[in-house]
Amino acid sequence: MTTTVKDTVLEPFYCSRDNHGWTVFEMVQPQEQYTTEDSTGDAYKKAISHPSNFGSCLRAIAELKTNSKGDYNSIESYINTFTKEHKSISEKFKVGI
Repeated sequence: MTTTVKDTVLEPFYCSRDNHGWTVFEMVQPQEQYTTEDSTGDAYKKAISHPSNFGSCLRAIAELKTNSKGDYNSIESYINTFTKEHKSISEKFKVGI
């Protein structure tokens, strides 16, 4: 049995739990250059990590969202962005991650 946890604040990522543990997935939309004229390409899920618990899934997603925003010119900028992503997730769900 598999349990999937999705929410708009986590997109394009989500968590899933099966008999083996937790997995963080990313929904990936193929880039136009890799599709054919008659196909726009279907979105697919890409396994990103296998955290040990749900809180670790949410923390991993905050980190992934931070890392997907490009380059940072300072450590402070990176930490501020991570803190913002982390806070948006933890405050919405009222969980400590």
